[in-house]
Amino acid sequence: MMDKHTTMVELVELYVLGGLSASEQKEFEAHLSECPECVKQVEEMKKILDYLPLAATPVQPPAGMKERILGHVLQGEAGTAYASAVPNAAGQESVPAAGNGLNQRAESQATKRSSAAERASATESGTASAPPRAISMRSSRGWRAASAGLAAAVIALGVYSAQLRGEVEQLELQSAEAEAAKQELLAAQNEADRLQAMLNDALKPSQGLKLGEAVKLDPVSEDIIAQGLATIVIDSQGTHLVVQAENLPELQSNEAFQVWLIKGEDKRNAGTFLARDGIGALYYTFEPEDYDTVAITVEPDAYGEQPRGRLILAAPIAGADI
Repeated sequence: MMDKHTTMVELVELYVLGGLSASEQKEFEAHLSECPECVKQVEEMKKILDYLPLAATPVQPPAGMKERILGHVLQGEAGTAYASAVPNAAGQESVPAAGNGLNQRAESQATKRSSAAERASATESGTASAPPRAISMRSSRGWRAASAGLAAAVIALGVYSAQLRGEVEQLELQSAEAEAAKQELLAAQNEADRLQAMLNDALKPSQGLKLGEAVKLDPVSEDIIAQGLATIVIDSQGTHLVVQAENLPELQSNEAFQVWLIKGEDKRNAGTFLARDGIGALYYTFEPEDYDTVAITVEPDAYGEQPRGRLILAAPIAGADI
């Protein structure tokens, strides 16, 4: 989703300028219906483009243009009047006079000077009228160039802004990930410190710890290969029974191994355990009552208060204070 949004953001300027194909425009407008951020960018870009004509520099006409144009118009009217007068003069009957040759030469020279003056006037008129058209063309080209330059600048600025926003978002994401990693590291460090403290406490000798008795648990029949060890430990917290066994038979259904502390006919439940790969263990805290035997049975479930199953391991406890 983020990749599609990034692609569409890059098309904002072309969409506003009308530079997208029909399919691209349709896809972009579909994206606008579900992306408020792109809608906002399109509106901002349209506002910027609305100011482009106002950004062009006004061009003033050159000084003297008005006078040259008016002079050209007046000279044109004078030339028209002169051309109308020539046929009338030609239609009159010529009268010979003294010095006719000199007059003809003078008239010929005057005619030449008049023609030269007309050509000069026409040339000047043409020259005077050329600059406004050239200036208008240059002004139009300048306006188009300025508008194109501003549009290109707007597009470049939009692209740069989009790239900058992407980089900022990426940096923010990386910062958030770094902060999350930092918090996880701190939590792991705290957990490691806690575990280290627990380990240190465990390695310290228990206050008043005393090994009461350790007896080997023997199988009660020859077909049983299991064996175990029962250890009595005494510390400031009380008396504890630690039972470990191996090569235990495989249990069926809801069966469980159960440990018993026995005193004559009184049998006390010391807890149940399961075995994995034939190995199991149990830790039980109890009040010493001169128990004489510790035993392990296979029970149909783990909820019995008296033995119901088959006895597999047992050992006498010699300590009278247990």
